[in-house]
Amino acid sequence: MNVTYPHRENIRSCLCSVTALLQCWLVAGSLSCGIVTSAFASTTLTLNGGFDLVFERGSINAKTFEGEIYDFTFTIADNLKFAGDYFALQWVPSDDPDVYLIESLEISNFKFIRPAGVTFTIDQLSARNLDVREINFKKNNKQLNLFIKPAPASLYNGLTSYGFEGLKLSNAADSLSIGAFSVESDTPLALEYGLPFSPNTKITLQDGHIRIQDDDLTVKPPALHGLVTQFPDGIAFAFTNHTSANVEGSIIQLTGDSEFIINDLLTIRCNISGAVATDIMAHLESLKSMEGLKDPVQLIKAVKPATKQMEFGQFDMVIIDNGVLDKAARLIAQSNGIDITEAREQMISTIGVFTAALPIPNAAALRVAAKDFISHGGALKLNISPNDIPNIAEMTDIFLAGQIPFDVLARHIN
Repeated sequence: MNVTYPHRENIRSCLCSVTALLQCWLVAGSLSCGIVTSAFASTTLTLNGGFDLVFERGSINAKTFEGEIYDFTFTIADNLKFAGDYFALQWVPSDDPDVYLIESLEISNFKFIRPAGVTFTIDQLSARNLDVREINFKKNNKQLNLFIKPAPASLYNGLTSYGFEGLKLSNAADSLSIGAFSVESDTPLALEYGLPFSPNTKITLQDGHIRIQDDDLTVKPPALHGLVTQFPDGIAFAFTNHTSANVEGSIIQLTGDSEFIINDLLTIRCNISGAVATDIMAHLESLKSMEGLKDPVQLIKAVKPATKQMEFGQFDMVIIDNGVLDKAARLIAQSNGIDITEAREQMISTIGVFTAALPIPNAAALRVAAKDFISHGGALKLNISPNDIPNIAEMTDIFLAGQIPFDVLARHIN
């Protein structure tokens, strides 16, 4: 039986629509008029495609949407509107009309308005030196495409940054909030084929929180019943990621470190390394051949020219238990009507079946480390590294031939 969850669909639609504001304005901004100013009365602009922009005061260029306006509402459809207290946009000047680089963007008290019981607000949204690459927006089942070139590195004036503060998303049953989200990248370097490349990028998500209400559990999967009981105040989470790179001749050496924390009960730390060729942009044309392909093997063949320019270094993961295993055991016990000891044994049995099915030579060691982790807590450390051939395309060929092109090492740490 297929069960649908209308609240989830509302939230998914809301999240997907947050990017539509700037997208629609760029797609619809081919008007013949120039600067539109409002000093005392509200001004309404009807844009190409039937989109309406209303603002109380300020001025804006109706072709580029540069300007500063207050108390605005942007209507995409009767039941789909965006509103805010303040909007300001400035583009970096460029002689190339196909290049769009945001010099600065500010939106305050951003609201998503849709009469379906969904509330979505962002206190502050901002961007600096942000390249807008490809914009796709659907209206009346028609796909509108605006392809734009990557902005050259010479246009950037300092760090690239974008993010928001105070996101709140909720409906009658559930809620999501994020205190702050930000992405910051160094001023990019100019590489081959016009590819701007930032040596360092940091992503931060702070004060995330998800709450599942217990007032309508009849329409939710049974597993969520236990989550509501185990986490009556919701689940808090935070995330950080730092990617760095060094250009060595024709190769870019990449490393990435990330940390994910859930409710102060679980911490996951990851490190990954690899390399790509500086001329990889010349091989990305192959990605266009992926359109319409559904067979996984055909998809792999389509991206092979690009993956030939990539190498895999290694992947390390540390999973630290700060109480999550006890919570998981209690959740399983509650859902299945068994005691905590039986629940942990069930967890160990499930891991044993999973690891036994893995076609890797050291699956037994992984199974022992996972069993010790579930039984005693502490930390589980995993390392994945290529056997002899680090090239991604060649590793893929080995995998398709039925062999495993990498080693997996596991260790339990008390």
